[in-house]
Amino acid sequence: MEEAQINMLVTFIQEGVADRSPYINADKTVNGDAAHGETFFNATCARCHGADGKTINFGDEAEPEYLGTVGSDNPWEAFHKDSFGQPGKTMPAGLNFGWTMQDIADVIAYLQTLPTK
Repeated sequence: MEEAQINMLVTFIQEGVADRSPYINADKTVNGDAAHGETFFNATCARCHGADGKTINFGDEAEPEYLGTVGSDNPWEAFHKDSFGQPGKTMPAGLNFGWTMQDIADVIAYLQTLPTK
């Protein structure tokens, strides 16, 4: 494992079991400040995912899936990946940057404003 992957694993072990219900509602809305999340997104995420979150298509041409799609359809997945990174990828973990759970909720709230298609 590379150092970044070890750091993601350590962060997950230390922080992985946490109640996300204060941040994500059953209807998939997020209790976050999208404007604050945009600041974190632009500083960290946009360089790989693009300003509109559409640089990387996680789906395929017939059924594209972008950051806005994941943030809207499965905010729990987005919260987890923003917290701990993406296994097997170079995506960093927000918690390793010192982001709080509320900062991550704010980023997910911002993702929900991005295009889904």
